[in-house]
Amino acid sequence: MFNNKDIEILESRGISVNEASKQIERLRKGTKYVKLKAPATVNSGIIVPDDEVLTEWIRLYDDEVKKIDLIKFVPASGAASRMFKRIQEFLLEKSLPKLSDLLADNEFYSVGNTLKNIDRFAFAEQLAACMQISGSKISECLNDKNYNIVLLKILTDSGLNLANLPKGLISFHKYEKKIRTAFEEHIIEGIYYSKSCNNEVKLHFTVSPEHRNGFEQLLKEIKAEYEDLYDIKLIVEFSEQKPSTDTLSLDSEGQAFRNDDNTLLFRPGGHGALIENMNTLTNDIVFIKNIDNVVPQNRLAETVKYKKALGGLLLSIRNTIHEFLLLADSNDLDNEIIDSMIAFVHSELHLEDLTYINDFKEKKERLKEILNRPIRICGMVKNTGEPGGGPFWVEDQSGKFSLQIVEKAQIQLNDPVQKQIFEKSTHFNPVDIVCSITDYRGKSFDLRRFRDDETYFVAEKTKSGKSLKALELPGLWNGAMAKWITLFVEVPLVSFNPVKEINDLLRKEHQV
Repeated sequence: MFNNKDIEILESRGISVNEASKQIERLRKGTKYVKLKAPATVNSGIIVPDDEVLTEWIRLYDDEVKKIDLIKFVPASGAASRMFKRIQEFLLEKSLPKLSDLLADNEFYSVGNTLKNIDRFAFAEQLAACMQISGSKISECLNDKNYNIVLLKILTDSGLNLANLPKGLISFHKYEKKIRTAFEEHIIEGIYYSKSCNNEVKLHFTVSPEHRNGFEQLLKEIKAEYEDLYDIKLIVEFSEQKPSTDTLSLDSEGQAFRNDDNTLLFRPGGHGALIENMNTLTNDIVFIKNIDNVVPQNRLAETVKYKKALGGLLLSIRNTIHEFLLLADSNDLDNEIIDSMIAFVHSELHLEDLTYINDFKEKKERLKEILNRPIRICGMVKNTGEPGGGPFWVEDQSGKFSLQIVEKAQIQLNDPVQKQIFEKSTHFNPVDIVCSITDYRGKSFDLRRFRDDETYFVAEKTKSGKSLKALELPGLWNGAMAKWITLFVEVPLVSFNPVKEINDLLRKEHQV
């Protein structure tokens, strides 16, 4: 299947021939769908805390946060090109209607809305300055229907070049005396809830190689200012997706897809590849949030409240688990404690009921196996029709049930039963996760041991006009965390404010 040159290239990327062969086999098999048992709903897998419980979780978090080594982990390698998809499509049009006609056109209403509200975007002054250099004004271009001049200045390297930047480096919010990118807003947010011992605020951003310098330069410009203003020590790390996580593709004849020069085609393995980046972290607690889900500083109160609440629940669960595991290593374990552990595993963690096991030693070993794993608390918002994953009860091959975040692409929607379960889902995954990634003795888990390698995706793509089947690794919060201890908590919709397309920045949640 692979020639000597292939093997040489694979090895240079850190991919074994055995792993490459497995990828081809998985591509030929296609997506392996999960088996949904039921949607996770309120009182059936999703916790809805009352004010008293929320207050207790936040108190616990505030009491312990200074004793913990924690970090905020932000996947930030995604390009912003999708934000401007409608504008790019519009620029291919030959005719340029009046702005009022644009706003009445279902197809290009969003483009008209962008132009009509151009002054409300945080980058408006930067855009005006770019246009002035070339001797034009926004207002005059709009009046003369020269929309393409304005739009090209937004998108291309003749102006702001936003379509070629990562979302993290785009100006999101305009304050009275400053403009902040999404990258900066994540730093500000982190200051409010992830300040640990020695007033350190730690963040880790995964970035693409071509944009790393941009992030590092911006950090260099703002670091001292934020440290002085908030009396903190800012520690920001950057990492890139490893070449060993790139995946092969399949051509129309079922063979490894090759480039025109007959070399193997490698494609990024999707956000599931980032489990390798997370695996390098040595911190105790990790907050995970997407780069585009931020709000201005004056709207942070609710976000911070629930971040601390999720963190408090995690610490409560973690403390109990660590206490049980330390007891299991001691000579103080008795049947009464074993029974308490079994009840905790089943009723609090929604995991296997071990009451069927009679042998004391077997119970002890099984409990240690179940409890000594990474933990994640996942915020869930009520489903408002957003595309993406959600919380479900999933049945594995052995017939055991567990709580999982499942993407739509993982579900066999041709099966009427599975489709019905999917359609009954009440909540959506906004990627609002806090994790514990060290064990009860303080040693970092090898996170790769807790993923389900069979929950990969196979997607139809094209390359140079040729169709191919692309392999995506188990998603970061899907299969890559499939064997983690998982709990779901309902969080308010106001905490979910993603920017998927440019006009999302016009929502009141993104206006200062």
